[in-house]
This record gives sequence, structure tokens and C-alpha cells, in this order.
Amino acid sequence: MIVCKIDNSNHETNEALHKHLRKFKISQADYYVENFPRLDLLTGEKIEFKSFEQYFSTRFANKNNMKKWFKENPDKNADMAISMLKERMEKKQLTVAPMEVEMMSSGLPSIGFYEGKGGYEKICDDLGMNLLYDYSIDMMAFRNEQLEIIVDTRETKPFEFKKHKTIERKLDFGDYAVNGKENEIAVERKSLPDLIGSFVSGFDRVEREFKRAKDKNAYLIVVCEESLATAMSFNHIPYIRRYTKVRPEVMFHNIRQLIQKYNFQFVFCDGVKRATDVTERIFLYDGDIRKIDIQYTIDKLKIF
Repeated sequence: MIVCKIDNSNHETNEALHKHLRKFKISQADYYVENFPRLDLLTGEKIEFKSFEQYFSTRFANKNNMKKWFKENPDKNADMAISMLKERMEKKQLTVAPMEVEMMSSGLPSIGFYEGKGGYEKICDDLGMNLLYDYSIDMMAFRNEQLEIIVDTRETKPFEFKKHKTIERKLDFGDYAVNGKENEIAVERKSLPDLIGSFVSGFDRVEREFKRAKDKNAYLIVVCEESLATAMSFNHIPYIRRYTKVRPEVMFHNIRQLIQKYNFQFVFCDGVKRATDVTERIFLYDGDIRKIDIQYTIDKLKIF
């Protein structure tokens, strides 16, 4: 039972409490910041309330403060990082270890940090989570061959695969696939505005597409034409702010939900050219792309 700090009334769920707060014309942010103040472990400054989930899982006001605290506390940072991961696992009832996009978008240290503290695989195993990706990889091989790539008919400005043949055809899911392997690996292309629209207001439609891919035992990879850092702070971009009031936390909450439910990947690239190159390499990878955390190999290993 949850007790309201304003009138001591009892509520069965947080949602019920939040509805009750409307009687007092007080926002969730004001209510929680006043009654449950949370302070940055490094600076002591107040943690900004963006959402209930974010507020009660946040220990630092921003990534820079977290990195600085970790640097200043080398004897404590491993325990802190594991504690943060364990808390998220328990709150979200995770059985599959988060991939790099999930880690970075939820305020956790990068997988590279855990790799340097005994290995991400061992830490996840100790916590009882199944690891989908191989983080011991230090090199990747790509086939040197010309592909025939299907471009979905709804693509108005498709990627230019200059070394490969392309054909237009309607795909059941994704925007690109190798001809004859449409039900194996598919890439869904998203600009940043497309991503925001699809994974907020268009969430139900996108999930239906994910389900179609899953039903065919296909692997869907969403490739965004923007860097992860920019996508995580899109509310500061003027042309984005003009058409949406949605916060990045809402979009990434939905993205993490889909990752955990379908075990598909999201990859963030810096520009259309890089997104095109990454898509080409996905199709040319001489191995099982389902075992590779692509964002991690791009950002930390620089081998994709």
C-alpha cells in the first residue's frame, strides 16, 4: 500500500497515487522532489524528475558526474556499477542482459566498464541474466561479394548501396533485406524524427511489425541515422522541439521494452553515410550477427 504524503490516504499502485495527486493540482515532479528528495552522489545537487522510473533509479544528475565519481572512487566504483545493474534487473525483472543501447539510455555505465571489472558475461551470470552477445570478440570478418539488396517500395530516399544491385519490392518488415534472405536479417531505417514518431505515437504499429518479423523467425535491426548521444537529448534540438513535446526518456523506455521483448537490436549511427555503411556490413558480416552487440562494436571496439 502506498501512502500519500499530502493527506495520508492509501493507494494500491503508483498510478492510483498519481491520479489522486490531480486533486491537489500538484505535478508528480513537485510531489516527489519535495517529499522524496534525491541528490547527486558527486555534487549533492537535486536529481531532476523526468519520470517515476528515472527518478528513483538515478544516482547522478548526468553521465559526466557519474564518470567523475567513478574516477574519484576506484575502490567503490565496481560495486556501485554492479549494484546499479542489479537494481535495474530486479525492478524490470530482466532475464536477458541489457545490450549497450539499453545500458547507455537508462543511465548505467557502458558495457566496456563492466568488461574491465571482471567481464560483463561473468557479472551477468552472477546476477542470473542470460547474455545474448559475445563481448570477447576483438575482430570481425566481412565477405567481399556483390549483394542483391531489396529496398522496400515505401522508401522514398533509400540508402545508396553503390557496390551492390538493388531491387524494389514490398517487404513484410524492415526497409532492406538481401534477396532470398528476407526472412533472416532485415534492417529498418529511421531518421531521428521517424524514430520519435514510430516509437512514441506509432508504437503499436511498430510492435506489430516486430511481431511479424518474430513470427517468421527473422532478425530485425533498427538503424537510426543519428548518434546515440544526440538521440538521447533530442529535446534540445530546435527543429525537433518545434513539433513534439515528447522527452527522450519516453521514447527510450519504449525502445528498451521492445528490445527485451523481441531481442532485436537498435543501432545509432552518425549520419546517413555511416548508417548506409553499417547496414551494408550487417548484410556482409561473415558470422552470426545475432551474437554481435553492434552498438558496442561501433562505439567501444571501433571494428564495425
